[in-house]
Amino acid sequence: MLANNYVDQSADRLNRCVLTEFFKLSPALNAVIVLPGSDTTGPTAAAFLAYTKANKDFEVLGTNATTATAALSTTGGVTLTTTTGANDQVIVLPHLGTPTTSWTSTLWDTAKSSTFEAGIKTGATVTSYTAWLGYKLTNTSVVATDDDQVFFNVISGTSTTWNYNYSIAGTDYAYPIPASVFGALAASTFAKFRIEIYSDRTHMGFINDKAIGPNPFPALTSLTTFIPYVGVQTNTTAARAMDLKYLECSRLW
Repeated sequence: MLANNYVDQSADRLNRCVLTEFFKLSPALNAVIVLPGSDTTGPTAAAFLAYTKANKDFEVLGTNATTATAALSTTGGVTLTTTTGANDQVIVLPHLGTPTTSWTSTLWDTAKSSTFEAGIKTGATVTSYTAWLGYKLTNTSVVATDDDQVFFNVISGTSTTWNYNYSIAGTDYAYPIPASVFGALAASTFAKFRIEIYSDRTHMGFINDKAIGPNPFPALTSLTTFIPYVGVQTNTTAARAMDLKYLECSRLW
């Protein structure tokens, strides 16, 4: 992370729990990660092969998502490709089932100066396209669902501008990111998105290490525990894709 006026200087990496994922293995459906079978029969050969190939820290879900909708990219990271039904989705999140990993046991809460960062590359077609990434309570891209959240999103057809959204105890706020910080949604474009939550629970978004606004945004609800989500959705009857190159979250010990 670049040092700047917004970063909590006391929250250096030696004082933090930092988890970073570059997706050497592709996420899969929860049913694949939780190895099927019993103590007497064991899993089938096909189930065991799928299990061994799957990322154990992360899973995929979303409308009509399958294990095949997340695949290792030839340029690094994982490519998320929706199926072709209107509003089909692919969402990546820490594996929430049993067994858990440090990505799920670690609490990303507002009281511990939590941060979120992800590198994404948009797909070759970004018409009728929705993407979202950041800290939420549930996996949905809909702003009104979660009472507390802080995340980026873009909804082609509604706006071509990326937005920084946050909610405080059920009150929702949307901040259109100025073109001077980051341009309109564009195809095949890589960018780094980061969220910093500070010791007073105020927060700031960054794109490509550039602050999106002049001042930190108002304090989030105290002791709210978030889940990191990254998702892509098609708003038409054609597949849409997005690469997730890496994901990093951190918090004070």
